[in-house]
Amino acid sequence: MSDLARWLSTEDLRSDGAANQVVEVVRRNPGLLSDLIDALSSSHPVTRGHAADALEKLGRGRASDLRRYLSIFLRALRNDEVPMVRWHMAMLLGHLSTEPRLVPRLVPALARATRDSSVFVQSWAVTSLCLIARHVPSRAGSIARTIAPLTRSSSVALRARARRALSLIASPTAPFPRGWIKTQALRHLESGGGPATSSSRRTARTNRR
Repeated sequence: MSDLARWLSTEDLRSDGAANQVVEVVRRNPGLLSDLIDALSSSHPVTRGHAADALEKLGRGRASDLRRYLSIFLRALRNDEVPMVRWHMAMLLGHLSTEPRLVPRLVPALARATRDSSVFVQSWAVTSLCLIARHVPSRAGSIARTIAPLTRSSSVALRARARRALSLIASPTAPFPRGWIKTQALRHLESGGGPATSSSRRTARTNRR
């Protein structure tokens, strides 16, 4: 077990454990990213949950560093028994929506996640799909059809999120709720508008330095 995995195994799934500290360590030492990826496949549920949390937070500012691990993230979203892992993977796929060539793989995985047994997973899948619909208008219609059944969910929170998502998809310049945007490169969506321009992407990169 790596040192990162040991840190991530502390506390329980009701907390972030050492996820925030691990994010800072990996930011300073990118070579440790592979250890964090390995922790996502740990046999220990707490380690996997906290690893997923750390990866999602890392992806908020450095999604491009994670794209080569997409197959691992898709597998975790589809198969992991820990809801905390699955909802952070659904969030992480939203960060990766800034990578257009990944979208054909992201959309089916997130569509499947809208039928997950966890409302948290479903909610973040809706949010990530909504981000993709804003970035790739050609996908908006099919994404709206995927989200629409959730407006009849037994969960009040999920119904509200689905309705808000459909409203955002129907209004391409409507601002996103602040709590929906975790990715630095997508902050411009909080004030409305479509995909980031080259200028806004340069600003986002500058802010991360």
